[in-house]
Amino acid sequence: MPARGRQTIDEFLVHYPDHAKAATMRKWADQYDLEETDRAMHNRRAHFNAKGAESLARDALDSEDLGKLSDAAQIWQELAKYEKKTGEDHGWGLVGKKYWDELKEVQKIYPMLKRKVLEEAKSGKPYQADTKAEGMALDAIRKEDQPNQAIIAWNDLKAHVKDDPENRRWYLLAAQKARELGDKAATKLR
Repeated sequence: MPARGRQTIDEFLVHYPDHAKAATMRKWADQYDLEETDRAMHNRRAHFNAKGAESLARDALDSEDLGKLSDAAQIWQELAKYEKKTGEDHGWGLVGKKYWDELKEVQKIYPMLKRKVLEEAKSGKPYQADTKAEGMALDAIRKEDQPNQAIIAWNDLKAHVKDDPENRRWYLLAAQKARELGDKAATKLR
């Protein structure tokens, strides 16, 4: 929706806040704000200094890149509180909520895949992945008894999906698992 469309929604809501279609219009406005703020966050990330809510979002993205998903979740959760604010902060709150919800979903993926690998080992029948990313994640899990190979496999998955928003969950899972395995390996060396 172009910016003019967003203005039209705002004008409608000013004049008809209790209209039967007002809730639908608010949802459209939120969708626009979410998409615009998300796009701007990624476009400006490496090019401009950030302040306020945008600074929090960048900290969360940096934590994700490092595989520190629990740190990122705390930041996204804090940012999600901005959803109740107005103006640009509202958009940042929508982004925070979206990414926080997504991190919660990521935490469900690994146990599901691990179960598939265990079932595969019992049956002797390989599980057929639905996507290339899922197949790469399954291969990484299969290699977990060889930590260095597993780290390489998780990093390969991370690199494969890094710039693909549709595969963001796979990126986050790969970043987390590569970090966890790297931390375990470093602890063993001490």
